[in-house]
Amino acid sequence: MAVQIPEGVGPGMQFTVQTPTGASMMTECPMGCKAGDTVQIMVPIAAASPMTSAMVASTMGSHPAAYDTAGSSPDPQSSSIVLPQPVRKTLGLGTRPEHVPKVFSAHTHTASPRQHTHFFAPNRDGIMSEADFDAATIRAGLDGADPFATLLSGSPATMCLDLDADGRVGEAVAIRKANCYSYVTCVLMCPVVGCCIVGSRAAQQSLQGSCGEDASTAGLRAAAEAHKLSLHPDCIVYERKEHENDLVRNYVCTDQYGHRYSNIVQQKTRVPPMKLSIPLAQAECVLLPTKALNIVRPFDASGEVEAQLCCCMYPALDGSVVAVRVGEGLKTVVAIVECGPDSNAEAFVQAANRASQAAPAMPPALASAYSAWFMGRLQQTGTMTGCGPRAPGNAEIDRGAAKSSVAFVKHIGPIIGAVDVQKNWVQSNRLKIDGSTWLDVDKHGTLHCPKYASPFADALHAGDTLVSINDVAVSGNVDSAWLDTAKASKAPGTAGYMAVVSTQPYFQPNHLLTVMAPSGGALTQLGLAANAGKPPKIEMPTPMASGMGLLAGDVIVQAIVDGAPLDTTTMDSSQLLAATASVAGPVQLNVLQSTRVGQLSHPVTWPRAEQFR
Repeated sequence: MAVQIPEGVGPGMQFTVQTPTGASMMTECPMGCKAGDTVQIMVPIAAASPMTSAMVASTMGSHPAAYDTAGSSPDPQSSSIVLPQPVRKTLGLGTRPEHVPKVFSAHTHTASPRQHTHFFAPNRDGIMSEADFDAATIRAGLDGADPFATLLSGSPATMCLDLDADGRVGEAVAIRKANCYSYVTCVLMCPVVGCCIVGSRAAQQSLQGSCGEDASTAGLRAAAEAHKLSLHPDCIVYERKEHENDLVRNYVCTDQYGHRYSNIVQQKTRVPPMKLSIPLAQAECVLLPTKALNIVRPFDASGEVEAQLCCCMYPALDGSVVAVRVGEGLKTVVAIVECGPDSNAEAFVQAANRASQAAPAMPPALASAYSAWFMGRLQQTGTMTGCGPRAPGNAEIDRGAAKSSVAFVKHIGPIIGAVDVQKNWVQSNRLKIDGSTWLDVDKHGTLHCPKYASPFADALHAGDTLVSINDVAVSGNVDSAWLDTAKASKAPGTAGYMAVVSTQPYFQPNHLLTVMAPSGGALTQLGLAANAGKPPKIEMPTPMASGMGLLAGDVIVQAIVDGAPLDTTTMDSSQLLAATASVAGPVQLNVLQSTRVGQLSHPVTWPRAEQFR
């Protein structure tokens, strides 16, 4: 039969196809072919009988998901799916706003070609600062009309969130004044050592009489007032007006040696408008103190945080963050609003959650629209891998712990070309993984000097540590013998991966797979875990599940029965089997694969060069 190679699949990569009988089978993209090409494949004769209605499964190119160093992967049933979050460096924001590069490959000067940077870890539950959430929605391309506005009552709001913008501005001014006083005190106490001569630009400006409100605090006030959250009889409405705000932006640059590095800037950015009516039956409000977020501080007048200011004072932050998330078995944050210390955030959250718990089931039309929207949101979200934990309860975040990341193994590839090495008995050996670019690798497996021109430069970072190449694991030193083994491990024309440990957090987009079961009763042959929570999860792949390309840990997020979508994120395995037991015809299943991702995507790849000009 003739099949079209799906988007994202390259030579040597496997993908799933649907036979005319509705059965799934794995096949391999031939060498010399690419996504979009039509190829002929052999189908077993037992599976070649015709169907009354041809239904073809689709899949996107898959990539091995990251796992922590203990071997476990993120579990969709127990963790939130998140937007791609901005990533901060531990030593401040780096480039000053007036030094933002004009081109995507602009140069930065480093002390050494082996220098690498440590990063703050974003929050794994997707609850972040308001500004970071705005940046994340821009990165994910979330805009457009409210998908549920015409399906909800449109009744007037019963309660609105009082943001207390004055309180937020007051906290920002207090931080600036504290920086000013600590700067003066430190310079007076240690003028010889001068440990704080590198004090923040905000403090220096404060010495010139700008400790109060100015254009910067006016911008913060405008950003705060641009966000709105209101409770209605059947929904929670999140609104964001178009405004300009200082957002953390990540980008890629090269140093004077031509090596690729991640950099960061806080830049004035136009934030597009957004509106989302969130059905009460699916909504949940969360209240957190601002100090529980893994951020250095909520505001800095200069747009530059100088962590070198060792004597800096940090006044208590009494504000809070209200987050709205949706989902039952799978959860994702859809709105974040920051409030000042005198807001009604606690009362609003309590009222919203009471209304949500008492909300009736959604009407069929709304339920169908929500299911389709949620599937689209799954395509735009994923996992921030390498995320750090949040401070327990209302405790203030430990600034030292906030700088650490959980070590995760990530996969670089697929590697289609030959693996080659260049040995050096004096300095580091060199490794060629893409047929065109060399990487330095020392005896400990640390990678240095990733070249910007490499096809894998987006996925590599200076300081990453080698774990394996094409499943040849590093054991001991990366010496000549190991390099010879790794080089010989890859057969010509096959696709492989290089696994590395990185302390830089990065984004893994979700990997969704569409498969077809011949009937509702056939779902009992998928090896679903009994009573394992929501959504239904594959526990032990059966021959039928393996033939569909399903793996242990995959969860079923939607079923299409007789053309009607069935939201399975609210079901466990037994409920799904009961709902489809009487279906005689084919059942389409949309599956979230926790062990595979669509691609590897660092937040440092945005914004693109055009947005810098």
